[in-house]
Amino acid sequence: MGTVSAEDVILDENNVTDNSTSILNDTLVEDSSHTHEQLSKVLTDSPIKAATITASGGTLTQLQSIINGASSGDTINIVGDYTYNAGTDTAIKTTGISIDFKDLTINGNNYKIDGLGVSTLFNIKNSTIIFKNLVFTNAYKNGDGGAISAQYSNFTFMDCKMKNINSTGSGAFIHSNNDIYGVKFINADFDSLIAGGSAA
Repeated sequence: MGTVSAEDVILDENNVTDNSTSILNDTLVEDSSHTHEQLSKVLTDSPIKAATITASGGTLTQLQSIINGASSGDTINIVGDYTYNAGTDTAIKTTGISIDFKDLTINGNNYKIDGLGVSTLFNIKNSTIIFKNLVFTNAYKNGDGGAISAQYSNFTFMDCKMKNINSTGSGAFIHSNNDIYGVKFINADFDSLIAGGSAA
């Protein structure tokens, strides 16, 4: 497990409230003027029947298609690795897999999402996402947030691993240009995270 210094990470893994923004590397923890209740109202205007969707592995574009087909409240159960493919994933390379206005649980079962050192992984807006047992690896962003760019969202990372993630700007792993309502890490494993040339 990698060492994350207080200088590089402003984060309380066990006590991050829903009204705070917690970002890895060169970012601040700040109050939000918005509430998760306001976001949830938008996301739950009609009753939701939750489903579990199996994701068998493949390219990032294939995972994007599965997420596009999911509804808010669903669980995506990953049972195979997802890896950047230069032939199919060029549209995702600089932006990441998009999630917008969806509350999802993504259960990784210790499989990986791999950017092969050239691609970022997620672009998440207006959502509440729970990641479980997922390996984020070899992500790269020429800019802020090596693996995840986020806006107006909540995140929980349970038993996840973040390995070999690099951004040229702020936020080795995750960065927000706007408010994030909350980020909580539970039993997270960080290894070789670099932002703006500073290792975490």
